[in-house]
Amino acid sequence: MSRNSKNTAMCLFRITGILAPLAVFAQSNESAGPATFTGSITLWIAIIIGAIASVSVIRYGVVMKGSNVGIILSYVGIGMLLIVLGFLSVVIAWAPTQTQKITHDLLFITGYVVMLMGALRLKKFNV
Repeated sequence: MSRNSKNTAMCLFRITGILAPLAVFAQSNESAGPATFTGSITLWIAIIIGAIASVSVIRYGVVMKGSNVGIILSYVGIGMLLIVLGFLSVVIAWAPTQTQKITHDLLFITGYVVMLMGALRLKKFNV
């Protein structure tokens, strides 16, 4: 990783560290709750497809053994998996609604930041 990429990654993690607590404190008490989602078969199919796609992208990134494209695929796959897990954290009733919502938001934010880090690696192909 170049010095500029490391600085960008550190900046993204700092921004995440600032935004994550804001997402925690900005929660409202009204939410649909997990019972709203559990009956939908299409929702479960989407979650399963998302999990399979995420694991496949991570696996293909590992198979490429450290190449730039492999590293980018690994970042994108991990970000996708975090987003799927964030969505799953709201669908399954495992904790109080407020805790589920906080977990969902934090996993979504982290997933998008990791995918953004992978997208920033694409700059190496342009330079």
